[in-house]
Amino acid sequence: MSVRAKRLCLLLAVSGVIFTLAMVFRSSQAAPIPPSPRIHVYKNPDASIGRIRVKAFYAVPNNKKADPAWQNQLSRALDDSAKFHELQFHGLSKLNYDVFKAPVMLQHDDAFYDTTSTGAGNPHALINVGEELEQRVMRSSGDLYDAAFAATDPNEYNVMAILYEGVGASGGEIYQTALQSANQIAQKLGLPESIIYIVHIDSVSGFFIVNRNYLATEPLNISGESVFYHEFAHTIGLPDLFDENNAPFSNDIMGRGREKPIENTYIDKNFLKTMVNF
Repeated sequence: MSVRAKRLCLLLAVSGVIFTLAMVFRSSQAAPIPPSPRIHVYKNPDASIGRIRVKAFYAVPNNKKADPAWQNQLSRALDDSAKFHELQFHGLSKLNYDVFKAPVMLQHDDAFYDTTSTGAGNPHALINVGEELEQRVMRSSGDLYDAAFAATDPNEYNVMAILYEGVGASGGEIYQTALQSANQIAQKLGLPESIIYIVHIDSVSGFFIVNRNYLATEPLNISGESVFYHEFAHTIGLPDLFDENNAPFSNDIMGRGREKPIENTYIDKNFLKTMVNF
């Protein structure tokens, strides 16, 4: 599911391309070698994603128990996502990650984070859990603050990943804007106000949440890593390729391909064409 954002807000939202360099000689002087291609967030040339750093958490509401297999499940999803990502983007973008050392036992029960509506991928849980992780782990005043984990490199595109012991599968970019309302942001971006949310997260440029059952429970786990990457892909701007009735109109991972194992899906090459500057 896809969401849009500002840093009081949020947007939730290849194969077959070969790059060659030719050298031409004239009077013993070679033509200048063109600069290396630069890859960026979809429709945002100013945001480089040559190097991506995912800060990953396992978040558990206080009325639930942490699953002992969470770390293996999360690390495997991140490993496979990193391999898929580098393959699809032909090595132009690399995904690295850090996993927080222990489950984060949240301060409230799941009803608090989910609210009364868990539709559209449960963006309420994404925002509510994401803001709590920001306050408790990523800020020096937090009770779980870890300076080494919270440190970010300005040369990396930083993303928060949340493996959630609850309902949810959504993700999006985070923007900073001087606009003060979701309505103003929607009008400026030409988007429906229903997908604009105000958030208070400063440490990352995108975040996503995935229900742990997608990685652990049959038959969901057959395509669970594709769902995991699909939600991550919203953080770099890729949109859903299915309609409001959940009917896909693409076979790639942003559409029908999210229902396949990650080794059997792909990113549409048209996305890559618009994300690379030469």
